[in-house]
Amino acid sequence: MRTIRLFHRRMNYSSTTESRVKCEHSLAHSLRIAPPTNAKISKKLEWNEELSQHNFMWINNHISPLDSWTEAERLELLYKIVPEPRVHNQLRLQTQQRQYRRKMKNAIDSEIKNGNTDAAKFLQSILETDGHVSYSSIQKFSLLTMQRKKQRLKMLETYLNAHNQLQHRAPTNNIFIQEGIFKIPHRWEVGSDLVNASDYIEFTRLFLVHYFPDYEIKTIICHDDERDKNQNTGCHTHYFLSALNQKTNKFDLHKRQIQVVSEYIEKVTGIKNFFPSDSKLTREETQDLGHYFQRMVQDFANEHLCRSKGLLVEFSTETERRSKQRKEMDQQAKLPKSQRKNNLNNYLLKRQAIQRKELASDIEAERSELDDIKTQVAISTGENEMINELKRQNSRDISAEKKEIVQLLAEKHALEKLVQNLKDDIIRPLSKFCQSVFLGLKAKESGQSRMVESFLDNAMKDMLNLPPSMQVKAKLLLESVELRKSNFERNKTDQKSENDTFER
Repeated sequence: MRTIRLFHRRMNYSSTTESRVKCEHSLAHSLRIAPPTNAKISKKLEWNEELSQHNFMWINNHISPLDSWTEAERLELLYKIVPEPRVHNQLRLQTQQRQYRRKMKNAIDSEIKNGNTDAAKFLQSILETDGHVSYSSIQKFSLLTMQRKKQRLKMLETYLNAHNQLQHRAPTNNIFIQEGIFKIPHRWEVGSDLVNASDYIEFTRLFLVHYFPDYEIKTIICHDDERDKNQNTGCHTHYFLSALNQKTNKFDLHKRQIQVVSEYIEKVTGIKNFFPSDSKLTREETQDLGHYFQRMVQDFANEHLCRSKGLLVEFSTETERRSKQRKEMDQQAKLPKSQRKNNLNNYLLKRQAIQRKELASDIEAERSELDDIKTQVAISTGENEMINELKRQNSRDISAEKKEIVQLLAEKHALEKLVQNLKDDIIRPLSKFCQSVFLGLKAKESGQSRMVESFLDNAMKDMLNLPPSMQVKAKLLLESVELRKSNFERNKTDQKSENDTFER
């Protein structure tokens, strides 16, 4: 068995405006719609829209994908579930109903004493009616014999007016609807492949039907979208349980839950009547109710959900520690107050010591925090000044660089123009000149005198296209070539003379 924890929480909603709005917002969240009343925008994501197909809803013994319900249908369902708004002057009507109910009981006793049993029985039948009472009852009552008829008729009329207006309305402070959550937290790594949405819904339904069969389950909604798409943990259910007892027609869910937990305690510990019969709990008893309700949930979950899947729900170490502390407190309660560890005097002394210690700690922490704030302010001020100076320097540097870029672009343009001019005015003519000289020299080496003259003539023409300063050097080059030309012709003549002498 793998040990895990199961999270369970209950929220109660009444018909007060504040509580009704809270219920609307919570149910709207469960239905994945915007609440009908204004709500604060959440800064975070509450669910993953890409996983909405994994959400399901149980209603009227039928499970359907939440996505199959339109937003309009979900909103209509919300209005059917949330507490009905209070009627005008509901508190006054509740007080009036309570007061006149007492008056009617006194009137019944009085009429019985005076032998007017029919009138007494009629009034008793009115008091025992839970639903709407027809106003024609006033006319029927007026036909009976009674004392002070006018007062009795007015009494009945006032009672019926309050009673009928409050039909199916929970008293202001009574629970109208209860929301509950069942969830195995992510950290226990129980994936939906092991406990899926259907498992959660069926477990939730079984729990409510088993312990609170007289209260209507309005809906059970299973969420499996409050996770990353690569995860498969965090599946959980929200249930909304009506507080109206279908047998008694009273909004008494809270009292019934106290009775159920008391019965559970008797079953597991043998202690009877653990909680008072009037369901008015002290602070400690309220804590006990929460503790044993969680134990009841835990036992039911192990039996109907977890054990079959190799899981075992247990309390956390902290919960166990508190449980031991609870037992010690129960033992202390049997002793005289003066002998208890936690009597009022000791409690006050401990509280004063704790308060002094906390106050000293708070003062020291605030001083330290103030020093930190001062340091941070000084650092921030210096950093801001440095940042501003850097911004100003960067602005100056950028401005200078822009000017330099403009200047460099102008120089580049001038150089490009100069290069182009060099190509047009010098390089091309010089290239042609050099080519003619080179070809002339090659012709001279091969003894082609005519070609030499032709290339030298071309070179002379090309020289004229050169700038004056270069023409001088070009002439020197040509003269050198021509000189070599004369030498070439003289060498040729000498060679011819030698040949003639040899022939002779």
